[in-house]
Amino acid sequence: MSTDSEVIQASLTSPEEFEDLYDRHATAVYRYLTRRLGSQSAEDITSETFMAAFDSRDRFDLNRDSAVPWLLGIATNLSNRHLRHTARSMAAHHKAAVSDAELVSHPMNLVTERLDHSAGTSELMRSLNQLAPANRDCLLLHVWGDLSYQAIASALEIPVGTVRSRLHRARLTLRSHLPSTRGASAPTSSPSPVATGLSTSQETHHA
Repeated sequence: MSTDSEVIQASLTSPEEFEDLYDRHATAVYRYLTRRLGSQSAEDITSETFMAAFDSRDRFDLNRDSAVPWLLGIATNLSNRHLRHTARSMAAHHKAAVSDAELVSHPMNLVTERLDHSAGTSELMRSLNQLAPANRDCLLLHVWGDLSYQAIASALEIPVGTVRSRLHRARLTLRSHLPSTRGASAPTSSPSPVATGLSTSQETHHA
């Protein structure tokens, strides 16, 4: 099976080849955008993401095998523009499928339990809206986009060290705004799947 970079390279002379990239990754892009924007807006922004990717495919770094970080970086920029345009705060988007406990998990201070997402979602979204946009983008690409630190750096075109510091600041801010995670002690039971993912090696995420 050809790599994403090979597909993109082929599409430079045969544009129809780019459809293969859509078939491979449209679901992942849509899932990420649904968590950020809700399903209706996600459909439109997913289409815009791939149109923008097609138009800029000649600038893709062909040394990278996977196009996922690149696509999610485009999706992040478009979703932020969409939110600014519609003047909606993230608190209005109640479709997120992750609890606050999952987002603030850290290898040095795992939370004791997950909140029921249907009950904690509004509080979570209000808290996410308190984050600096740059910190929020890093956090959501890591948790909802399943990207490694290196992949986030590639997606946002920033150093890996900046990714680490932004994630750290995002977690600290969330912990200060979410009562359910303040003063959480070490877990007495297994951490949530996302908590585990955040506390293990980056190889568990898209490179």
